[in-house]
Amino acid sequence: MDDSIYLDEIKSKFPDATYLPSKGAKEDFDFIRRSKHIVPCLSTFSWFASWMSHAKNIYFPVAAQFNPAQHFYGNMVPLDDPRYEFYLFPIFDALPIDFYKKYIDPVRNSWKYVSHNELRDIIQRRSINIDNHLMAFNYRDYLDLYPEYTSIFNDWGLKGLINQYINEGFFSGKIPCKVDRSFYTRNYQSAAVEISDGVFNNEIDHYIMRGQFQGFIPVEKF
Repeated sequence: MDDSIYLDEIKSKFPDATYLPSKGAKEDFDFIRRSKHIVPCLSTFSWFASWMSHAKNIYFPVAAQFNPAQHFYGNMVPLDDPRYEFYLFPIFDALPIDFYKKYIDPVRNSWKYVSHNELRDIIQRRSINIDNHLMAFNYRDYLDLYPEYTSIFNDWGLKGLINQYINEGFFSGKIPCKVDRSFYTRNYQSAAVEISDGVFNNEIDHYIMRGQFQGFIPVEKF
């Protein structure tokens, strides 16, 4: 760990702990991967090393890029992995490390344990998220579904069509892409079950909120 005022405070809180200097990316990654109890930091490096480990317990901070209130990375929160214990933090944005107290102090006593089911419900309640709809946006499907916007595409191109969707289409319930219900539910049993259970309204909602992040294909390709 690099020296910093943040590390100084950690050392003052845990004076008997052992602090190891970095041995390089490969060695550090493998050290985390071989650990039995892990508290990963907010980085994809430690996230991936933890996920690939055979750890007994992973104490996972649901914060910053992993907090569904800030970014929808539900696919990076391993809800079905029993090794994980989740701790939900309030929304906060990072600052340069010299000013860490400005964002750490307000949340020191505000984080809380949440069960897997509680966190799953929180993520599902974030279903109306324009970012996820934009990620699923397929301009060919959109023009096929709504040919009245062809003139916008002809005059302004893809940027004009996306701008129309952001400012009007999304809020009026326009569908950003096609999903073949029969193909989708036949090939992805988990989607069929979750839609039937009422977790998602239909196959389009499922694809936008979960399927696209799991690599599901919305329409059969010939």
